[in-house]
Amino acid sequence: MTGCRATGIEFDKDLYEKACQNLERAKIPDAYKKGVRFICEDARKYRLQDEDSLYFFNPFTDDILKIVLHRIRESYYENPRQIYLYFYYPFESEISLLMTADDLLFVDEIDCTGLYENYDKRERILIFEMV
Repeated sequence: MTGCRATGIEFDKDLYEKACQNLERAKIPDAYKKGVRFICEDARKYRLQDEDSLYFFNPFTDDILKIVLHRIRESYYENPRQIYLYFYYPFESEISLLMTADDLLFVDEIDCTGLYENYDKRERILIFEMV
């Protein structure tokens, strides 16, 4: 068990339902699945949980990303803990905003370009840690 609680926040109901189905079908131990949850909600309004330590994001507009990061910062300063942020399929403007944030440390990049037939350099996951 990793000890992480992962939360995926999805606004689109259909994508949320697909994510839940994917988690159900995932060939991983149930103990890992218990640490993952998906929320169907506007990320700007989501109230972070103190025990959450890992967040997944699809692309946002810069304005939404700034609001979400502000909420994460508030939660982090109220309850300091190790927090990782995973950004899938990021826009260049998101990358710029994330790379220049003083309280985010770039950890790694997962190349996902081989998952689909058509090459797309945005098919990647960027990982940041709140510091």
